[in-house]
Amino acid sequence: QSRDEVLAAEANAWERKSDLCRDSGDKTGELDAMQRLFDTRERRKTIRRRLLSIQERIEYLEKVLFEFQRKQAAKTATTGSTSGTAGARESSSTSKRA
Repeated sequence: QSRDEVLAAEANAWERKSDLCRDSGDKTGELDAMQRLFDTRERRKTIRRRLLSIQERIEYLEKVLFEFQRKQAAKTATTGSTSGTAGARESSSTSKRA
């Protein structure tokens, strides 16, 4: 987020320089400042787009992990209850034989 703030401040500085150059009649300086302003805005937009994409990937992976853990827990619970029942059947069968 601080990178975004730095680029926003840089864009504001180039915009001010452009205004100052325009007011003083320096067409070349104004053009240079405007080009740098547009470049800075483009970099800021690109960074924000990448950040949003990364956040969306994180959310997706968190959902996948949650679903995986939920299925693992359900599978473990089912296997645990089935194993416990089978173990109880074996011990009762063994005790009847004795």
